[in-house]
Amino acid sequence: MLQSFYRDPQPERLIGFFERYAAAAPDWTAFPPAIGFYAVVLRKNPDWIEQLMPARLNARSADAVDAALKLAGNEIARQKLKPRLDEAGHDPSLQAELANLPSQLSDIRIVRPTHLDILWGAFFASGDERYVRMIIDFLAQTANRSELIAIDVAKVTVAISGGPKEIYGQIKSKYGDALGYEIIVASTAGWALGTNARRHEKVAAVMDAYISGHGGTPASKLLSVLRPKATAPGR
Repeated sequence: MLQSFYRDPQPERLIGFFERYAAAAPDWTAFPPAIGFYAVVLRKNPDWIEQLMPARLNARSADAVDAALKLAGNEIARQKLKPRLDEAGHDPSLQAELANLPSQLSDIRIVRPTHLDILWGAFFASGDERYVRMIIDFLAQTANRSELIAIDVAKVTVAISGGPKEIYGQIKSKYGDALGYEIIVASTAGWALGTNARRHEKVAAVMDAYISGHGGTPASKLLSVLRPKATAPGR
């Protein structure tokens, strides 16, 4: 439902979904995609907020609802629901990840994987390619620092996909904490772009547009490697 909603974006399809999603979530990491998803849905369908809210809230789902309403720009609904959300409690890990979120999805500055997950959720809800472009721009910003960094981003992406893990131990010593972490987050972005390009033609199309418009750059070369190869007819 979450990953394909933009293909049939009818809010009535989501009645009861958030509660089921929250109940099945293994930990806080499941909630950032739902935050971006519901930020889009609730912004487009403000009359459906009450119907789409979970009948039962826990600390994580309450924090997720609060963040989604913030990113939806609906402060009135956020304040109206605040007593109910506060009563459900708060999850310290999720709150730390969501600290300093802007009031608009388009203003998110990617610094951690949580921000990537929020933007993917927004894309799944809307099919809006600008969220994919934001992720590509972040990846490009890191990869275009140098050819060597782009190569190491590719290596970490392979490691995330199940390949050799030795690169993890080399990143910090080569680049230090700050740039090393940026490379890890960029690699996470690269892995997700490749994975979602296989499932969503729009993602593949945005990758193709960047590659054709930025030929010869380290980022375009990296995206060419990450972009799934087209299957030959009849195969």
